[in-house]
Order: sequence, then structure tokens, then C-alpha cells
Amino acid sequence: MAFNRPTLGQLISTAEAEINALIQNADARLRFSMLNVFARVWAALTDGLYSALVFLSRQLFVMTATRRFLELIAESYGIYRLPAKAAQGSIAFQGVPNSPIVAGTIFQRTDGVQYQVTGGGFISGAGYLELPAVALTAGTLGNAPALVQLQSTSPVAGLQSAVVASGAIAGGADEETDDGLRVRTLKRIRNPPGAGTVADWERWAGELSTAVTRVWVVPTVYGNGTVAVVFAQDNDGIVPPPAVVQQMRDHLAQFTPEGTALYVYPPTLKPVPFTIHEIPNSDPAVRQNISDELQDLLYREAGPGSTIPLTHISEAISGAQGEYDHSMSVPSGPLVFSAFAPLFEVGVLGAITWN
Repeated sequence: MAFNRPTLGQLISTAEAEINALIQNADARLRFSMLNVFARVWAALTDGLYSALVFLSRQLFVMTATRRFLELIAESYGIYRLPAKAAQGSIAFQGVPNSPIVAGTIFQRTDGVQYQVTGGGFISGAGYLELPAVALTAGTLGNAPALVQLQSTSPVAGLQSAVVASGAIAGGADEETDDGLRVRTLKRIRNPPGAGTVADWERWAGELSTAVTRVWVVPTVYGNGTVAVVFAQDNDGIVPPPAVVQQMRDHLAQFTPEGTALYVYPPTLKPVPFTIHEIPNSDPAVRQNISDELQDLLYREAGPGSTIPLTHISEAISGAQGEYDHSMSVPSGPLVFSAFAPLFEVGVLGAITWN
């Protein structure tokens, strides 16, 4: 049975009517009477109680719970909000040979984000040194591509330059949002733990950090007793760097069932070109809408081992706002993405030719 919460106006009217019924010759409707004040105060207090009840009722269910209430539900299933993670990588130094770089020295980018070297060393005779480093601020803000310039926060004798090394500084992830925690909790509820099912591997891989956005599982990749896990970081270049792949491998090792050989791979990006003829010729805004729809289709369906039929592509184009009619010459057949180790293809939007 549906429950309709009374409005504040309805509560005031109810309070006035109750006062008038209980006190002879009273009229709580009179605006400046004390009884009218009492009616409005009681109605306001009752409205606050209704607000509290509505809030608490939403915290009872995974679909609507928020923050600590959602965490309590998730924790009852052994699922915990993923904390922010600091990015890690290496810093490359150039300078006077034999000049020392002390562990703990702090370097920063031009925007103020700081990194601390976790090991020390001496610049080689060739004038080069590479040391491991970690971002001092947890989260995606600490991720940095190779060759980003860095400056020491205090003078370092003999140092001429410092940049992010070729392997980049990566792996930083923000704290998990309510929506992310909700999705993982719902997956756990709808897919009870097994002994290494596809759902298990997807859940375990997603627990590494919030940077992991998509996971694909390929059972029996090298025969019985083997499994491949492929994952993407769509908010950080899609393909995870080798250091993050190793982190995932180490993370999944603790869950791997006895007798199972685990293999962890980054995806191989496969650009998908399109040649589209619009009828009538559309303006740039419609073309952008078509591009967005195709990108969304590839995100949803273009994973390792998948096949996207032409009908799905045509449906995506037709769903673009402003599109009236079209024909397509490329691709001319279904899109197929490999799932044969070590090539695990993930489709990304290539060039679109408009005719």
C-alpha cells in the first residue's frame, strides 16, 4: 500500500482542526491567535519527523542508501569502500656524476602536486639516475605522464633536471563513490561467491582500486585450470601501465583457487573506423552526437571475445539526437574482437569519414 506523505500545509490544517475539535469555541485558524501558533509549531515538528522517516527509509536499501548507511550494508557482505590510492612510478634525474639524491627528497610539478622519492642513490658517471617515487596526495591527481618536469622543494647539489621517467607515475585512484560501492554491492548480492566464477574474478579485480573501470574474464585461456583477467582504466588512458598490471596480478593472487593458473593482461586497443553517409547532410552537432553514440556502443560491447553485429551499429547511429537517416559502408560486416592470449582486443573509436 502506497504511503503519501502529507504536506506542511496539510499538517497545519490537521493541527488546526484537532485543536478546534478538542477546545470548545476555539478557532485555531485565526492568524495571530496563540492556538494558530501552536498548530503551526506542531505541524512543523511533525513535518521534521516525516523528513527523518523518509531519510531513514531510504537508508534501508542498497539502491537508495548513502554514505555510512550504504557502507554498513556493503560491509555486511564483506565489501568495503575503496580508499584513495597514491600514484607510484619513477623519477629520472640528470646531473653531476656521483651527486647524491637522498630518499625522502620531495619534488613537485608546476601545479604543486608533490612526489617523494622512496629510495636514494648517486647519479651515475653518465649523469643519469632513476629512483622510485610516490605521490604525496592520494588520488588521480597524482598521475603524471612521462617527461613531466619536476622541481625539488629544497636545493639538491649537483642536480640539473628531474622529470617523470618513461614508465610514468600511475595507479593513483580517488576514493570510491557511493555509486561505485553500490554497483559492487549489488553485483555481490546478485552473484553469490563461487569457486572462481566469472563474477568472482570481476568482483576481485574491481576491488584493486576505483581506477579499474572494466574487467573481462576469459576462462580456460590456455586450457583447463587457467583463466585470464583483462582490465581497463578508462579514466587514465584505458591501458594500464606494466606496474599497475603487476599490482593487479599480486592482488588477484590472494584469491586464486588452488590449482588455477592466473594470467593478467592489459587490453590491446583496436581502433574501429567508420564511413557514414548522412541523409540529409547533418550539421556538426548531429555528427558529434553520432560519434558519442558510437563511442558509447564500443564502450559497452567491444570487449575481448565479443562480436558487434551491424544492426547494433545502425541502432546506435539512429539513436543519435538529430539523426534522420543514414547509410554506412565501413564497416561492412560484424566487428570481431580477439580474445586469444596474449591479444585481448578492446574496441575504441577510430576515424569517422563523413560522405
